[in-house]
Amino acid sequence: MSRVQPEEGEFMVDESKHHEAAYLRLRHEDTNYEVSVEPSSSKGLMRIDVIGCNTAGEVVTDLHGEVNIKHWELIGQLLSLLASATKSGANTENVATRREQRSIGSSTDRRGSWTEEEIGHLRNLHESGMTSAQLAKHLDRTEKSIKWKLHSLGLAAFPSEEVSPPKLAKRHEPAYRVEDLRRTHSNSHKRWTEEEDVRISERFKDGANTDELMSEFGRNRNAIIARLNRLGFQVEK
Repeated sequence: MSRVQPEEGEFMVDESKHHEAAYLRLRHEDTNYEVSVEPSSSKGLMRIDVIGCNTAGEVVTDLHGEVNIKHWELIGQLLSLLASATKSGANTENVATRREQRSIGSSTDRRGSWTEEEIGHLRNLHESGMTSAQLAKHLDRTEKSIKWKLHSLGLAAFPSEEVSPPKLAKRHEPAYRVEDLRRTHSNSHKRWTEEEDVRISERFKDGANTDELMSEFGRNRNAIIARLNRLGFQVEK
């Protein structure tokens, strides 16, 4: 365990490495971050995933991408400069706008941040078995936005490479209500623990099917499949 002391607060870093991959856990103020870095399927690139959740379990940071392994230092410097500019009150809206305009096709979602009601509808409709295309049409959002939102909520595996990430939601995006869903699945939408990750991996390796895992872990089918895919297993719906 190592400590990193920034200007405000303190990061607690728990780092473990396996071959060329690395995994970090950091806590800063009221936010817990999980960062993973591993070789990409594309030669010379490293895959970076960053998820940040506040104490209420809301996703406030959701960053995914690939970096040329030769440019690690440059990327770090650019992020540092951007953070400094944001702290000093510099306007970064133009940067975000240009990034959205470069998205492929009609991938930019013009409806903005998700509301509490929309997230509730998304969860219920996804659990009912709707596809991403059907959800996009029903909720009047792009299919890209649907896929990334499902992924950020832990309900779907990482989207395919041809889908570029949408503009990040604002930090104050409201939480969702899950009381009704938990009447059916006791652990519906609760954060997965490390112990559960180990247990579900072992049970899946032992041959347990999705129905058995749903009953054992108190979660719906989509949640079970999404977690297994996130843990590195290839599970089809």
